[in-house]
Amino acid sequence: MSFKIEEDTRCLLIVEGIDDKAFFQNLLENRDICRYLQILNLNGIDNLRRELGMIKNDPNYSNVRKILIVRDSDNNPNTSLQSVKDAVREILNEDANDIFYNCNSRVGILMLPDSESEGSLEDLILNSCNENIRNIIENFINQIEGEGLVIHKKSKYRVHCYFGAKCSHKLYIKLSNAIQNCDFIDFSHREILALRERVLNFFQEETDV
Repeated sequence: MSFKIEEDTRCLLIVEGIDDKAFFQNLLENRDICRYLQILNLNGIDNLRRELGMIKNDPNYSNVRKILIVRDSDNNPNTSLQSVKDAVREILNEDANDIFYNCNSRVGILMLPDSESEGSLEDLILNSCNENIRNIIENFINQIEGEGLVIHKKSKYRVHCYFGAKCSHKLYIKLSNAIQNCDFIDFSHREILALRERVLNFFQEETDV
């Protein structure tokens, strides 16, 4: 990866993949922080240590005042959180904190869908959907599994069912394309608004640099 920190960058937002990057670009669109913010797509959380090492050695790293790392909770929020803390301590020699509880550290961690639940970005998106729609999708999945088919990544399958129906005039293979080209995420939903405020609060002091 050839990511380089720009000279005027004061804040870094590090995300797992292209879907997360598209989501946060939309979430923070037209906010003051965007003037000083760069988003780094890891192309997989397994690349976190390597990319942190490259960031630390970047000539403009000393200009960076805040770093926020976004991580899916997956099957164990505590284990996922600790893995990021360990990587930051090992590579950057700093302590990282979950910004749900502490926004004052230089390096923060944002867990998706939240700090206590299993899951990922897809679950956060689904939580913003109408409850009746979520129930219909869940019933559909149960019927599919009742036919003997195995669904390994149910969160991704659920959200693909949703935007496949919402954007039926186009077929989006990747969630990132759907986020950019189809108005299927309710960015005014309370959970997504709360997430945006949490991110903005973490970066708040840098909007006046």
